[in-house]
Amino acid sequence: MNSQYKITSETLAIISISSNRAHILEKKDEFIIFKSAYDIINENCIRYGSSYDGRKEGTKYLTGAYYKPPILVEENSNTVFFPTKSPKHSGCIWFNLENLERIEKNKDMVKVIFKTGSFINIKASYYTIENQYLKATLLQSVSQKLKLTKNKD
Repeated sequence: MNSQYKITSETLAIISISSNRAHILEKKDEFIIFKSAYDIINENCIRYGSSYDGRKEGTKYLTGAYYKPPILVEENSNTVFFPTKSPKHSGCIWFNLENLERIEKNKDMVKVIFKTGSFINIKASYYTIENQYLKATLLQSVSQKLKLTKNKD
């Protein structure tokens, strides 16, 4: 088991297990990392030139999202993750927007379906997860437009 993790296009979700462990779901693998999900997100933000707090401020500026904001982890590939709960909460799950197919109500759970066809059921309000998904989609769209505008200049 490892304490470092680099987010890639293979990353589906980062599931917080405790204050010092996270379950990583990838397209073809899953494993435990000895770090909190928040620390993994923050370290990857730093790896790509900012910090969680810097990315959070950027999200606020670009989208107006203040509460549980999605995070643009890496700008070149437009990699956006969104949390299901408060980012430092031990039960928070971070989803990679790019790898999500859809979300569905499933009784008192939410079924999160990935583009790979795999899925997980989480105990959460459908409307909360839908709202988080929509905020992440907005951030990704605004970021993409900024890249296009920047490339024209």
